[in-house]
Amino acid sequence: MSGHCAENPAYAVFTKKDGSKLALFAHIGGHTIEISGDTAKINGAATPIPSSGQHIHKHRGDEIFK
Repeated sequence: MSGHCAENPAYAVFTKKDGSKLALFAHIGGHTIEISGDTAKINGAATPIPSSGQHIHKHRGDEIFK
């Protein structure tokens, strides 16, 4: 769907139809995010998807994205 077209790309985002929803795979700044249905993984680890609000993800104590 989108990507940084350079010799050393910083990100890439892909989507595909998954039933009536879209599944997402993104590689951003060295981190991998996968969302499919009601499940999410960040760098291979299951991550809760809040029903409201936002999820702040930290890596080694640093906030890397919301």
